[in-house]
Amino acid sequence: NGGEKTVLDAWKTAMAAPLPKREEVKKAEFKPLNLGPPGKVKKVEELAHPKAKVVIFENGVRLSFMHTDYTKDRANIRIGINAGHLAFPQDNPFWSKFADAAWGGDGVGDLTLDQSISAFAGRSTSLASVQIDPDTLEMYASPAIADLPEQLQVMLSQVVEPRMGPRPALMMRDALKTSWDSYNQTASGVFGFYSSTYFETGNPAYEEPSLQKYLANDDEKGKAYLKRLREEGTIHVVVVGDAEFDSVVAAVAKTFGTLPKRAGLALNTAQLATIRSKPTGQPARVLTHKGPPEQAIVHVSWRTKGGIDPFDAERFYILAEILQLRLTDKVREAAGQSYSPNGGWTSTSYADLGRFYAHASVTPDQVKPVEAIIDGIAADLVRDGVTLDELKRVVEPAVKGQERSRQNNGYWSSILSELDTPKLPGSNSGFRKDREAQAEARLLAITPAQLHEIA
Repeated sequence: NGGEKTVLDAWKTAMAAPLPKREEVKKAEFKPLNLGPPGKVKKVEELAHPKAKVVIFENGVRLSFMHTDYTKDRANIRIGINAGHLAFPQDNPFWSKFADAAWGGDGVGDLTLDQSISAFAGRSTSLASVQIDPDTLEMYASPAIADLPEQLQVMLSQVVEPRMGPRPALMMRDALKTSWDSYNQTASGVFGFYSSTYFETGNPAYEEPSLQKYLANDDEKGKAYLKRLREEGTIHVVVVGDAEFDSVVAAVAKTFGTLPKRAGLALNTAQLATIRSKPTGQPARVLTHKGPPEQAIVHVSWRTKGGIDPFDAERFYILAEILQLRLTDKVREAAGQSYSPNGGWTSTSYADLGRFYAHASVTPDQVKPVEAIIDGIAADLVRDGVTLDELKRVVEPAVKGQERSRQNNGYWSSILSELDTPKLPGSNSGFRKDREAQAEARLLAITPAQLHEIA
């Protein structure tokens, strides 16, 4: 009613009216902890290899620092709290996965995860990646040098006051329920799903996968375990990058140097003694998938020791690369270029167990021929060993790969982090620094005769 003029007048009136005042949205802000005066340095040591400095603070915190210029104005921070899930009974292998999700996925202090992300927008600071390992709680970040002091403040808050709410565990359970049965849509999916059950036994980690056991995890018990690890484990801060030593020492003194001295937590290594290889000669096990019928898997493995000795480990890996060369040539020649077989050598953590393996995804009619090829390759290696040409083909790339690795901050932070890593029974953890210095020389010294002896 009133026509076009009435509508136009109403629009003009509305446009002239003042806008209602909107409530101001307050930007999330990270507030650093103030736990006391900066820690004092007790001792400084210098390492010959790698060329680094080690600082011991009066509260027992250790800082390992190495200056590099691989990435300008950047550093890699790795913090190890040296007690992992081996400090507690291994009856439940799932608690650490849920606790890990809660620790890294729910923000810090008064900030939710979304608020934490918002608070650091426009800077290289972030919530550190976290991981609960058997022997260490690990934290990782790679900030710009200008943000390094704040990054250490954030990581301190993640240790002292993580939110640890229920949301990440709920999301993890929902994801498990949704995806649990998707593994059986391919032959490779079924093989991978049950892979932890094929070769080892003697620890809950090698039991049949069970959705119900996952879902029944006691989250509060896991958080209590993690709380003890965060509060009692000794701390090792590693900084590698384009930073100045004095500035890094000052930043660590103002963060982890302010914590009380810690006694540390002992790892229960006795529970590792039960890990062993499954006996051979077991009844055949049939696994089926729901995918296209033309899918099948061939997997053959040969047992070895675990390769804790660096000479053993490097020779095992080189022989495994030669196995890969022969598999690629012979399986593709017989079954077609579309096949991508792989061979290798792997070791079992915390047990002196290892195995060479050959693996291929094939059609069912190719299972027997490919098995025969693999058996033939193994027999040839046992009878005749490897050729000098094969050895050169795998050693030269390995040496170049080692040289490339050294141009990376993450590589050196990983090496330095092992200064505090315990050398556990059956584990090659803690030995990497010892292996590093002469790695290329040892690779180049490997002979066909040495590999023949392993085969």
